Amino acid sequence: MRGGIAPVACDCTLDQWMFRHPDGRRWIGYRAGTYIADRAIAASGLSAAQLVLVPTDEILEMAGVDMRKSMSIVVKGNSWK
Repeated sequence: MRGGIAPVACDCTLDQWMFRHPDGRRWIGYRAGTYIADRAIAASGLSAAQLVLVPTDEILEMAGVDMRKSMSIVVKGNSWK
C-alpha cells in the first residue's frame, strides 16, 4: 500500500513482520518504521538523529499515528482493524 499503513494480523512472527508475510508482502516492519519516521521528521522539523532522543509515543503523535485502540492503526483519520 502506498501512502499509508495497511493492517497486518497480530499473530504473525517477527520474521514474517520484518521479512516476508504469508500474504506476500515484504519488509512490512521496515517500511512502516520508515513511513512513521518520515512523517515525524516532516511534521516536527527534527532530523532523524534528533528523533533518536524522542520517546516513541511522541514520534507516533508527530507522525499522526494513534495506537490507543488495540489491534488497530489510525493514520490521518483512516482506521484499519
